[in-house]
Amino acid sequence: MIEVPTEIVKLLMELGYLAEGQGLFKESRAIFEAVKSAREDSEYPLIGLAVCELNAGQYDIALKLLEEAENLNSENYLIKSFKGLTYKLMGENSKARKVLDDVISNTEEKEALNMAQALLKEIS
Repeated sequence: MIEVPTEIVKLLMELGYLAEGQGLFKESRAIFEAVKSAREDSEYPLIGLAVCELNAGQYDIALKLLEEAENLNSENYLIKSFKGLTYKLMGENSKARKVLDDVISNTEEKEALNMAQALLKEIS
């Protein structure tokens, strides 16, 4: 297996999110799958794939991917924020609120915290 430098992985992740934002869902998924193959021990490509599924309305699949990511790193609160979003989109606001409250109570990770706070405002 070829070792892919961290800088390249980060660039690919950014490219995957940019593709997703432009509606290039097939391309985005391919990028995240490639990163997942290169970094099987990383939760980040799974988060990217979950975002693809969220945009496709496949909430159950997104939730499974996020749970898989959480198994790799249970201390990543960005995963939990995305789980909160997923529950919100599924109409399970009480589950969303519980997960998002956990994020707010237990992390200072700016991206996860900002996302959780914004989602809680939408639910309330």
